Formats: sequence, C-alpha cells, structure tokens
Amino acid sequence: SGALHIALATGNSVVVPDRSMFTDVLSDDYPTVVLDPKDIAAEIDRQTRDDGYRRKLTLSGREIADSTQYDWSSIANRTEEIYEAR
Repeated sequence: SGALHIALATGNSVVVPDRSMFTDVLSDDYPTVVLDPKDIAAEIDRQTRDDGYRRKLTLSGREIADSTQYDWSSIANRTEEIYEAR
C-alpha cells in the first residue's frame, strides 16, 4: 500500500486494526502492529512512552521502505504479473 510505504519511509510506526484493508497487503516484513480495534489506544500509548520500542519499529520500517522490494518499479512489475496471470 502506498500509504503504508510512505508512513514507513518517513519514520512513522504503523498501527492498524486487524479488520482493515491493510491486513491484506501486510507481510511479516512490515514492522506494523496489527491489533483488535479495542487495543489500538494502548499500543499508541506504548509507542508514545517506550522510545526503544518505537525506535525499533521506525528503523526497521525505513529499511523496508528503502529496499527495492517496495520501490514503485517493483510494485508495478508485480501488479502487471498479477494481471497477466489472470
């Protein structure tokens, strides 16, 4: 997702509800916290208070965003492959 990629590239951690469209595109590579919606406030509080935890999420997010796996050329190629396979 472009929104996820931008968030990671700008050093923001990502917290999404487990019932969102983002869960379809997330892989284990994303340092994203996926939670039941009722637990999101507690996770945001944790990230606000725990600098080390937040830093770990943002650093790994930047690494992923900078990797060629998620550059727009790679995304376009994978999208084209999906359409051609159908």
